[in-house]
Amino acid sequence: MSTLLEGKAEKTLNERYQYREGVMTRREFMQFLKSNNGTVEAVQLRKYEAEAKESDWLKRNALNHPWGNENHPLTIAYQKRKALLAEGFYKTEYRARRNGSESFTVITKTEFDYFNAL
Repeated sequence: MSTLLEGKAEKTLNERYQYREGVMTRREFMQFLKSNNGTVEAVQLRKYEAEAKESDWLKRNALNHPWGNENHPLTIAYQKRKALLAEGFYKTEYRARRNGSESFTVITKTEFDYFNAL
């Protein structure tokens, strides 16, 4: 263990959980999945609740910043938040699929990275 991040990854991979196949560590499950032709994927999911919250904030504060002064800090902050809402809010969810299965198990990024490193 040379760094804190490696130590945290080791701790995460050594945690035991109940899977369909039985009780095993996350590391053992990733090795089991790899040996049985399982796959992992990263999926971008839209965060609609966060977008609704941001939209509400923009509506409430639409008249609370100085119009006509594009260099005012409140106007700059308002425009940045408006641009962020236009892009949308997303989160990455990591999923593990067993061989040929439509169902999936949500996994951590540490498990995702470990599976790809195998």
